[in-house]
Amino acid sequence: MILVRTPLRVSFAGGGTDIPAYYEKGDVGAVTNAAIGAHIYVTVGKHWDPERIRLSYSKTEDVDEIDDLHHDLVREALEYTGSRTGIEISSIAQIPGSGTGLGSSSSYTVAVLHALAAKSGLNPSPAWLAQAACTVELERLEHPGGKQDQFVAAYGGINHMTFSPQGLVTVGRIDVPKHLLRQMDRNFPLYYTNLTRRSKRLLSQTARGLSKERLRAEAKATVGLASQAREALVDGRLPDLGEIMHEGWERKCRINENASTEEIDELYEKAIKAGAIGGKLCGAGGGGFFVFCVPEEKLEKVDQALGLRRIHVNYGVTGSQIVYRDHASF
Repeated sequence: MILVRTPLRVSFAGGGTDIPAYYEKGDVGAVTNAAIGAHIYVTVGKHWDPERIRLSYSKTEDVDEIDDLHHDLVREALEYTGSRTGIEISSIAQIPGSGTGLGSSSSYTVAVLHALAAKSGLNPSPAWLAQAACTVELERLEHPGGKQDQFVAAYGGINHMTFSPQGLVTVGRIDVPKHLLRQMDRNFPLYYTNLTRRSKRLLSQTARGLSKERLRAEAKATVGLASQAREALVDGRLPDLGEIMHEGWERKCRINENASTEEIDELYEKAIKAGAIGGKLCGAGGGGFFVFCVPEEKLEKVDQALGLRRIHVNYGVTGSQIVYRDHASF
């Protein structure tokens, strides 16, 4: 059995410029993001029956052929890696559910590919994992998302990523000192809205919107914000990062009016009035988790204003890795 642990992510600025509808038109996209200490765990081992495949997630599938699997990400990952029957795959997430905005689908894809490659005797690099996940999600399944999620899940850390018009991804690691990472852990909490959304629909709407010159100009401005976020992290200016997130959130809502709702707007304003410097919904918007920049002395006031569950995560954690391996004796 092989057990893989793969992180989720938070994007601080530039989200939405990592999708083909943006960078394939000749502009370079850029995102500043971080792998966080909330993980997806995937195990791959031998099935008791060598002619079957068993898959356990929120549902359980036990089938004769790969093509019989309903879970499209796993089905395509098995095909991509040349895997066969006689295999069992299971998973668990520390933050369960879909629509959280933390990149869970791509983290799951990276984890499954990592475990399958390792089962075949390979030691895949972060670059291979990220590109393989992009191939599965964006090319084989034609999902409407971008590339940052796969790369941050594979590479880990805190990064400034760029996306060329040819689709090439450059991962620039930002070396944040440990004491500043721990400060980020305290000052950038997540709040769960108790609202879920379909990211595919929101991403498709964003892609269509980027064909309009006015909205494309907004997206170009967020590329600049990603660079500003990188510099704020390099300089240790965390309050400035909060202000950058605030501006980015306002621009995201102009690019896609469905990124927010009246309820979300009210929650955001409550947090700002209670002392948060800035924030945003993670991912495509519409629900899931907020990330806010909040001075420690204001945390309780923000808690009271929002009435939502607050969680603190570690920022800049290691990318996808094998944490356990053994060998069946039969």
